[in-house]
Amino acid sequence: MGSAVAIRLALFYAAVFLFVGVALPFWPVWLTAKGLSATEIGLTITAGA
Repeated sequence: MGSAVAIRLALFYAAVFLFVGVALPFWPVWLTAKGLSATEIGLTITAGA
């Protein structure tokens, strides 16, 4: 029973890190396309830290 929870948790974390690893490099490009300046993009990214 406990190992099933551990496997589900490991898959969840793998999915989260996969999404972040793929999406994060392109997020500033997308924000630029939406009209944000470099300063606004920097503030947006650091607000999440």
